[in-house]
Amino acid sequence: NAPVTYLIVTANLTANSTSVTITSPTSLVGIVAGMPLYAIQGLFPAGTTVASVSGNTITMSAPAQVTQNAATFEISGLISFQ
Repeated sequence: NAPVTYLIVTANLTANSTSVTITSPTSLVGIVAGMPLYAIQGLFPAGTTVASVSGNTITMSAPAQVTQNAATFEISGLISFQ
């Protein structure tokens, strides 16, 4: 069985931008491209996934629909140990 991560994140979103600044948690270890987002209604289009991770910034596969500080959503999927 592969380990699975279930992470609730708090982020600052800017409408029409795919770049998201994560404010909590402070570590995104194990989050990788392709992981789906959940609880995103009104924040991102359905089916949005993680495109890339760099530091505390995640690039999404689709842009945010709103500008909002402290937006909360979920990321889950198989953990990458690379």
